[in-house]
Amino acid sequence: MSKTGFTLIETMLAAALALFLTCGIAELCALSLKAQNKTAVVSSMTQTLLSRLESFKAVQFDSKDLGPGVHEETAISSDGKRTFLINYAIEEMQPGLKKINLAITPAGRPESTTRFVLYLSIKLETRQ
Repeated sequence: MSKTGFTLIETMLAAALALFLTCGIAELCALSLKAQNKTAVVSSMTQTLLSRLESFKAVQFDSKDLGPGVHEETAISSDGKRTFLINYAIEEMQPGLKKINLAITPAGRPESTTRFVLYLSIKLETRQ
């Protein structure tokens, strides 16, 4: 007696295996999208903070905008999709040298922070 086709157990095992693989692929896709979003946020934060650093370099060294103290401001990314909170502290290390500590976080998500330090000097000399 010859039987052709699949038994019910074989069909159920094949369906379970297909479901297991599909769930794994779906989880992998979700993790990939999450990582892509995080990368986009970090890239946008870095770009926004670098733009702010350049604006510090454009200000006169003795300007009141570079006075010692702790400051906070809100910035919008260049693509206009994200809002960030920038905290920075300016301190005068010695006459003619200022240190600016900057930290940027996405609005509403303080767990993801990027930090930079900028040193500004009124003049640079080369020693020979």
